[in-house]
Amino acid sequence: MDCKQLGHPENANPEEDSMTFQEKQSLVVLGCVVIILIGYIIFLAGMAKAGTLTAANDLAFWAGVLLKLIGIQIGVNIVIMIIFNIVLTIIATDRIPEKTDELDRQIEQRSTVLGSYVFFVGFLISMALAAFGLPVWLVFNVIVAAFFAMQFTWVITQNRMYHRGF
Repeated sequence: MDCKQLGHPENANPEEDSMTFQEKQSLVVLGCVVIILIGYIIFLAGMAKAGTLTAANDLAFWAGVLLKLIGIQIGVNIVIMIIFNIVLTIIATDRIPEKTDELDRQIEQRSTVLGSYVFFVGFLISMALAAFGLPVWLVFNVIVAAFFAMQFTWVITQNRMYHRGF
């Protein structure tokens, strides 16, 4: 493989590669979120097919599922980010920012705030469902949906802010 195929910085054309490091990083995180969401949907579909989705109304079971899902999400993000940074360091060493600046911190803060709002609304909806006596499996799946919505909001907001320059 030659340097052109890898996008080596010596042969890089700034007009062709207009995405910043942070935009690429947020797209990788978005890919991780989508993969884990698809895995969770497959898990739920398997439970629904077996007829255990609505039967599993045990608080401890769904709390365990939620904790495992968060652990898997964190683990996958760590591994993927390590691989992403290694690959990008090899391919494009001159385009990786050495430090975060004030703009990076502001974008991170705003995307985190928006994602937190989305999660909070989802959490409130799930608590309202619980207050009306709906099944535990539904309440926990609304919390999981709020968790994924928060991550989508965080990543998409971050990507758009970097793309347009804040």
